Amino acid sequence: MIKRAALAPVNPSSQDRSVASSATIMKNQAQLDLLKIQQENADLENTQEPSGHFFDQIA
Repeated sequence: MIKRAALAPVNPSSQDRSVASSATIMKNQAQLDLLKIQQENADLENTQEPSGHFFDQIA
C-alpha cells in the first residue's frame, strides 16, 4: 500500500521512489521474518516429545 501510494503520482519524485524502495525492503524483510518463524515452529513440532503418560504411549 505504501509503495502504491508513493508511486501514485504520474511523475514520482526521487523521494517518492525512495519511499517505494523502502516499502519494498520492509515487505521483503517481513516475509523473511515470517518464514523464519514458521520454520522455527515446524522445527519445534518435529522435536517435541510425545505428550501423555508413559504407559499411554506403550499401550
